[in-house]
This record gives sequence, structure tokens and C-alpha cells, in this order.
Amino acid sequence: MNQNQTIPKVCVIIPNKNGLSHLVYSLPSLMNTSYSNYSCILVDNDSSDDSISFVEHNFKSIQILENKEGKGFASTVNMGIKYALEQDASFIAIYNSDIK
Repeated sequence: MNQNQTIPKVCVIIPNKNGLSHLVYSLPSLMNTSYSNYSCILVDNDSSDDSISFVEHNFKSIQILENKEGKGFASTVNMGIKYALEQDASFIAIYNSDIK
């Protein structure tokens, strides 16, 4: 790629509902990517576990959006997509928190 071209921005949306037990192994794997122009957005769906605290303390580069109404998976993902588009994402990836 020449210097006049830029690498497209990818926003990774991570929907979460009480997924702390999965986040502990999936997020380190995600953060090992070699792709340079990406951001991660955890969209929390009214979790009652320590998911948000865990991410805040261990993955400071991950942005957190809180869906306090707990409307479900689709609403949670759509909230993340809307935010990613506002951040000028070229591509959006949905990342299930139980990926190893």
C-alpha cells in the first residue's frame, strides 16, 4: 500500500450480557490482532456481573456503551453499529464474546 492510501477503519462491536466468564479469554485474543486501524466497542446490555469493571480496568482501549434498558441482542448490536458509523467506520464486525 502506498503512502497515499489509508488502511480502512474497522470497528469491532462486542455485545455483552453478563459475559464476564467469556470476556476473560476472548478479549486478550481479540487484542492480539495485527490489523492496525481498528477500535473495539463493548455494548453492555444491562449486565449485573462485573463485565464493565473488568473491561475498564484491563482493556482501556475498548470503548464501553451501556444499554441500561436491556432491550435484547438486536438492540444492543444496533446501538454499537450506530456508534461505529458515527466514528466513521469503514467496516463493522460483530464479535461474540465467547470466541476463543
